[in-house]
Amino acid sequence: MSNSLSKTTAYVQVIQNDQQAINAAYQVADFALEGRNTRDQQRLLPHEQIESFSQKGLGGIRIAKKYGGAFVSNKTLAQVFRILSKGDANVGQIPQNQISLLNLIEIMGTEQQKQFIFSEILAGKRLANGGPERNTHDSKTLKTTLTIENGKYFLNGEKFYSTGTSFAHWLAIKAVHPEGHVVLVIVNRDLKALKLLMTGMGLVNVLQRAVQLN
Repeated sequence: MSNSLSKTTAYVQVIQNDQQAINAAYQVADFALEGRNTRDQQRLLPHEQIESFSQKGLGGIRIAKKYGGAFVSNKTLAQVFRILSKGDANVGQIPQNQISLLNLIEIMGTEQQKQFIFSEILAGKRLANGGPERNTHDSKTLKTTLTIENGKYFLNGEKFYSTGTSFAHWLAIKAVHPEGHVVLVIVNRDLKALKLLMTGMGLVNVLQRAVQLN
């Protein structure tokens, strides 16, 4: 079972409007349909299909035009994921939280942060959610903490049901800041202090993971 990520992304298509997004979705869905049954039967992860999603430019379709994205309508966004899901339900699910996270970054991020993260996504990189936590009263309750010592940032905690982490280059982790408010921390998935543990929940080939931060 491969968990490897491409270090350098091949040519990434720049989607400029809604119709181009729909066309790209059909292309990815057709590719995802090939070998779908074999992947399900052999529990093979759709790494190539998710890479195709990125290369076709679909990862950035809700990024604002001022940052180079297409900012397609909600109707088109829903249609894109319906098309992808018809090709392979796993491919239709895995990238969904990236769209939500990018919207959150649009709201919370500084201009410098948005320019960096959005440019990474438009270059083919992928972002996944660190996920909720176990043994909490609700999804808004956090035990994961961010501490700052001598200008260095440290995360400590564990996330559960972290869909798409095996396919992502960056993880978005919600944590409690030393001042008490909640922040969203973007970390490199290859960080040595970050451990991905397979939980086996969810769709067959989505691969849910728990994330440990030390």
